[in-house]
Amino acid sequence: MLEKILRKGKKFLKEAVFSSVLIGSVFLSNNLYSQEKEKKIPWRFFIEGGIVPLESHSAICKVSNVPERLRYAPIHPDDDYASEEDNGVIAEKEVKRIPFYSFPSPYVSFGLFRKFDKMNLSVGVRGGYYFPEPSLFDLRGKTTLKTISERNYTNYPGTDKRGSGAALTYYGLANGDLSHYNDVYSFFISPSISPFYFEYSSELSHLYLTRGWDRYNSLEVWKGSKLAEVITHNFIFGVRNFGFGERTNFDSCPIDFKLGFGIPTAFKTSLGKEVNLNMKPNVFLQFKMGFWHMFEKKQNE
Repeated sequence: MLEKILRKGKKFLKEAVFSSVLIGSVFLSNNLYSQEKEKKIPWRFFIEGGIVPLESHSAICKVSNVPERLRYAPIHPDDDYASEEDNGVIAEKEVKRIPFYSFPSPYVSFGLFRKFDKMNLSVGVRGGYYFPEPSLFDLRGKTTLKTISERNYTNYPGTDKRGSGAALTYYGLANGDLSHYNDVYSFFISPSISPFYFEYSSELSHLYLTRGWDRYNSLEVWKGSKLAEVITHNFIFGVRNFGFGERTNFDSCPIDFKLGFGIPTAFKTSLGKEVNLNMKPNVFLQFKMGFWHMFEKKQNE
């Protein structure tokens, strides 16, 4: 009974959120249309590119009940001294996705921009790559060993003991496949009153279960298996420093600080349906810098 009530509550919350977005979009469109009739300032095509040097998420994606065939990795090719008899299936436990990224990640976005009487509006699409390579330590220097499951196949075979001379197999979660890349695509709409802006975006990303080796105090990926495509609805408040110029000019070098709230929905693959996947809404911070360019000539306003 309680589970049914919770499910209905979650469904109602999602419907309320999307209804609010829809109503807000209609209201905003009507308001901007009335301002458009007064000022008659044309839409301008823009392109923006840059990097995301820092991003942090509060929520951690969790996966458990992973089948045996997804909990195995062979002995590393360079460890020819090790015996296959000492290798085996890695112990099953709940694994987590590391929520803290620190790798400079490029992005590009393009769309339409318009200046109205009291506010500006941007609508467009964005694509980018994140580089969350598997690591034993995050940006804060804290170990990530608790987020993966490991098995020693050298000096302490069958255990998860590490140390000098140890080599282990592992499995865990990542945002990318063997290339370690996580390609992300999103649609966004962003009203702004400089230097502040609000942004709603619908973002497509991926979730992988990766297997590999823990050697020489670093992780190396052997194979990745996609568990799900993830669509996240983000609600963002941001502050933008344009560097030089205004966003309504041809060129500027914006620097953004974002605080957002994301609601993820996972669309599982056939492999993803074999595991228990737990994804929760999360709060995130992002620092971004780039270059902004508009192609139309500036008109006297």
